[in-house]
Amino acid sequence: MTATDCVCDTLERLEGAAVQAYISQFLEMDGVDEQNRRTHYVCRRCGRSWVRIEDEGLQKPSLIRQEMRFNV
Repeated sequence: MTATDCVCDTLERLEGAAVQAYISQFLEMDGVDEQNRRTHYVCRRCGRSWVRIEDEGLQKPSLIRQEMRFNV
């Protein structure tokens, strides 16, 4: 699988048990925002950014793909 056909291209959001499974298989931790209960990740294959959200009102964590930003 190349960076252009990474699984990240087909997903925008994951919830529940799929969050940890996807993190384990494809992502590396990039930073933690403890105040907002967010953990930032980067895909090992394509470099796309993801954010894991653990809000108090939610029973399950969410993993949300971030928009790609290009510096020109």
